[in-house]
Amino acid sequence: METKKKELLLPLGLLSLVMILSLPYPHRFSFGELMFYQLGIPVWSNGYQGINFVGILTFLLFLFAISKLISEFPNKKLVTFFSASLFCILVPGIVVEAVQTQMNGVGAIHYNAKDSRCEFQTDSDEEKVEGACELTLKNHSRNEVAFYIDVKDHNRNEEPYLSKLNDLSQVSLTLSPRERRVVHLPFQVNLEETHLLGGSIGNVPIKVYDENYKREL
Repeated sequence: METKKKELLLPLGLLSLVMILSLPYPHRFSFGELMFYQLGIPVWSNGYQGINFVGILTFLLFLFAISKLISEFPNKKLVTFFSASLFCILVPGIVVEAVQTQMNGVGAIHYNAKDSRCEFQTDSDEEKVEGACELTLKNHSRNEVAFYIDVKDHNRNEEPYLSKLNDLSQVSLTLSPRERRVVHLPFQVNLEETHLLGGSIGNVPIKVYDENYKREL
């Protein structure tokens, strides 16, 4: 029995490492990507796009851990595979929410990018592009949080659009304890200053920050 437990330490430890590397906190990218950035190791094969090396490393660790677990439970291959997969998929989100409930300030702010978007169109005089961003935010802490928001652009390799608009920079916001809010941010820009005439952008990246801390979400 003791030998069995020791043999399970390696695959369970690797699955825990996979979970940690996959944690989407404190920024929108994973904790593994943050570690690569801090160590000066490239995350992507081509700037901010291409092959994600952290994703490949995480996937290989996951496959190795799964193979070791299946070798320990050969009669329960499917159960082992799906249990390990659910662990790595569900637990990071649960851990992040639990951490945020204990944080103060910007660290407690959750941003739901999937429910957030910016829409814009050219006005009737064809002189300006007008639009608005709707951002879904929640304060997980027990305290009021005051902070600023900057709306960012998806692709850092292209000419910036949203991030250069004054209406979408240094927006002051205060969320009450446990408050969830859809923030409406209107904006307009002269037509000659942009290459975008109309449309919508989903999963909008933002930066939230105060005097002490900043996060990219």
